[in-house]
Amino acid sequence: MAPQFPGFLGYPNGENLFISEEVPEKFRVPQLLHEIIEFTELKDQEGRCAEAIKRELETITDDIRAKYIAYRTIFFANLDEYDAFKAEIRASYQLLQNQ
Repeated sequence: MAPQFPGFLGYPNGENLFISEEVPEKFRVPQLLHEIIEFTELKDQEGRCAEAIKRELETITDDIRAKYIAYRTIFFANLDEYDAFKAEIRASYQLLQNQ
């Protein structure tokens, strides 16, 4: 869907979750959970992406936490070029940097 973003995932039209096979297997469920929270429970709310990140991080075990946060930080840094969700993406990126 977005080949310029390695590890891309999404929930287009709230119908079908997808995630790139490039995403490490241990990282997939928390990221998909993020998409469900952001685009169903918090749909159209300001700050939805950052709130979904907070909840996503609550599911991460200590043994992968540092690598996971580094991975997601890079992901959101790359997404900053994607104008459609710029404010939401920046808020999530800043939250990850402060972890």
